[in-house]
Amino acid sequence: MSNLIVSTEIFVPLYNFLKSASLEKITISRIFTQQWKLFKIQPKEEDCECLINILRSVENEIVNAERKEHIQSLQDINKIYYSRDELISLVDAGELRGNFKEYINWRNMACNNITILKNTIKNGGTPAHNHIYTKICEVRVEELSQDDPLCNGVIDLSSDKYQLSENNHIDLMGDKAGIRELSKSSEIKSVFADFIFEREEIYRLRKFVLSPSEMVSHGQWVEEEHEKERVARGITNVLLQEIKLNAFRKVSNGSENCLVEIIARLMDTAMYRLPVEYDIEITRAERQSMASKNRKVQQQKGSRGDKPDLMIRVFFRNKWEEIIYVESGKWNCDDEKIRSDHNKLVQLCMDGSNELFKICEKEPLNRNYIGFGVNIAGECIEIYGLVREKGVKYYFPVSRAKIPFRKESAEEVEGFIHALLTLRAIANTLRKRSRKNSERSPTHKGEEKKRELLDI
Repeated sequence: MSNLIVSTEIFVPLYNFLKSASLEKITISRIFTQQWKLFKIQPKEEDCECLINILRSVENEIVNAERKEHIQSLQDINKIYYSRDELISLVDAGELRGNFKEYINWRNMACNNITILKNTIKNGGTPAHNHIYTKICEVRVEELSQDDPLCNGVIDLSSDKYQLSENNHIDLMGDKAGIRELSKSSEIKSVFADFIFEREEIYRLRKFVLSPSEMVSHGQWVEEEHEKERVARGITNVLLQEIKLNAFRKVSNGSENCLVEIIARLMDTAMYRLPVEYDIEITRAERQSMASKNRKVQQQKGSRGDKPDLMIRVFFRNKWEEIIYVESGKWNCDDEKIRSDHNKLVQLCMDGSNELFKICEKEPLNRNYIGFGVNIAGECIEIYGLVREKGVKYYFPVSRAKIPFRKESAEEVEGFIHALLTLRAIANTLRKRSRKNSERSPTHKGEEKKRELLDI
């Protein structure tokens, strides 16, 4: 199979595309679709192996440093898996154009895997094996979902299909079942007692929530100093944990995913226990921006939105609204990548702002809202804001700091913590304010309509 996968004779058009096309056109999704047209859609592992082998072969043949680096950046296996899953879902839905060859129906693969499994399990020789064999024979593939482990030839012992007792695990797995019987250590029980005590202390803390009548402006901190100190200490604790786990070695070796995940954990800590009434979340796994998608559909530029590395969203009026976008390159990425991410963030901020303005057209939020983009630019974090003032949109720098994974000074660490606290302050400036009739004087009841809005 591997000789077929890397055959230059089969993939000559794809090789030429990778060697000559402009870099912005060379994406994982586009490579997959060309690969399928020239050969066929294979099982997931073989499909991804085929793509990686093609990329490596082209990488070895080209001499242009910029193109070589771009080809290298496409070889992230997690992104390859994710892109293929997205494309296959479009193929299944009939939404992906292209005359793809010999698409392998997942149910046919499931039948084949289950047949192999039955032939293997029936020779196990124990009552547990016989029981599972009987249960598998009763399974109808038409009633299984595509992600059912059985379709991939895996017996999920936690499934209700099999109804096994605990004693059956040893018959099925032998000594490996012993991992379930590790004894609990009495020496570390005090750790758990301390955890319960400290957790209860957290629950006892007074929850700080803004007064509905309190006005918030961009130029002031919403929270008191002791709250900011608590958040800052939490961030430094996470930083220390990452440093103990050799964060600098991981990110400096070129792992963009590792850098993004560390930044996500730090942002999670910075957003913990916000004094706001709305839900807030940090998305991962390059989730599609719905604001970007809506803009592209409206402009007839496609049906899939851009996918920032991270997004911070708030749940407002029964809908998730995107307020902060994050893009990251590798730790030692070049200026071109930083500039490309910067420009992408500008467009994302515009898309997010336009979506929010649709539901707040005549409210203070429309006048005062700032959309934010965060660029992990090499070894620094850069925060930018997008504002609309008198009909003109401005994208401006808010904060820049070095990410302290090494032996940075106290001032540099303070700058980084300040940047994350700035993101927290951004989230604090968006809040619901509802005023009940009982809170208004009779003279104002006829002048004000009952409303619930975001105020800044």
